[in-house]
Amino acid sequence: MRRSHRGRSIKALAAIAVMLCAAAIYTAWMGQNGHSTGLSSVVGMVTTPLQQLVTWGRERLDGLVLGPREAATLEKQVAELQQELDRKNQELADYYITKRENEMLRAYLELKQLHDDWQMVDATVVGRDSSDPFGGIILNKGTAAGVQTGDPVITDGGLVGRVVRVSAAYAKVALLTHPEVGVSVQAPRTGETGILTGDKRLGDQKLVQMKHLDTRTHVSEGDLVVTTGLGGVFPAGVVVGTVERLTDSDVDVSKVALVRPAVDPDAVFSVMILTDFMGQGETMDGVTE
Repeated sequence: MRRSHRGRSIKALAAIAVMLCAAAIYTAWMGQNGHSTGLSSVVGMVTTPLQQLVTWGRERLDGLVLGPREAATLEKQVAELQQELDRKNQELADYYITKRENEMLRAYLELKQLHDDWQMVDATVVGRDSSDPFGGIILNKGTAAGVQTGDPVITDGGLVGRVVRVSAAYAKVALLTHPEVGVSVQAPRTGETGILTGDKRLGDQKLVQMKHLDTRTHVSEGDLVVTTGLGGVFPAGVVVGTVERLTDSDVDVSKVALVRPAVDPDAVFSVMILTDFMGQGETMDGVTE
């Protein structure tokens, strides 16, 4: 009976070893062959349960009726497989970082071709500002890289926000949903302009409002909204979002368009900071007839 129990235990641990090896090989193959879709689910659905199996296997080793040599051999095998799994996980993490950097480089080059007057600094989101109720983000670039307060922050998908505080190595970004980030915007289809601002009530829905539209506005659901460039804070033509619906203003007789930002800040990991562009800092004050 004891021998039978021991045999079943050894087979169970051997099965764990086989699954760990298979998971390590499969994960490595996926990364090497560029299968980015579903990689995160592979990590979550395969490596985490297998990690638990490793722990379970180690606990079972203590209770098995095995000879010293058998127990030592199995313990060594489990430890080696754990090391291999850790190594594969690190390789996968490195793959994600490299992939993200390559994507950012491609986006940078494409934007540079379209806007040769833009000077940009690529940056990575390294944290979220827990003290900001509107979810400000922290970037890993600061004044040492030429970043200044007020610089716009974008992705290849559109406008994210602007820098509101900066140190030598880091910058805090206020998002479009923050009430202090006002953007002069336009609906290109109709040519109508307005001011885009955040609002606490809308922030929870990840919406912003395009204010000061005429009561007879032709802006409608689905319309694209872009920056005008007026005020010298943001360059012209940067995508902001799309109109979800129209509503009446709470303070006057104008209309307000509720806009869904093109960039979801919760899904942003890499951005570009615009440190210089044509018209930056310029206003209409100096214009004469």
